[in-house]
Amino acid sequence: MSSAFPSAGSKKVPPYAHWGESMVEAAWVEAVVLKAVPEAHVEVIDLHGSGDHFHVRVISDSFEGVRPLQRQRQVLAVMKAHIPHPVHALDL
Repeated sequence: MSSAFPSAGSKKVPPYAHWGESMVEAAWVEAVVLKAVPEAHVEVIDLHGSGDHFHVRVISDSFEGVRPLQRQRQVLAVMKAHIPHPVHALDL
């Protein structure tokens, strides 16, 4: 599987590195969420077109019988390193 980050030599460079860590793309958010729930179907909408406010819908059979708060915690466990920079708001 290919990386969500473009390569700069052998070093992985996050897509927001070129924008002063203030903007990411929906595809990058999707890739990060898939680290938490690899088999999920993930839909990401950039709410304001600003690259920092996202609505994320995660659909997975692994969530069957799991309470909503536990589902959120699973996703936020991988996203917390990116909040508040470069992601300011994440609606799950």
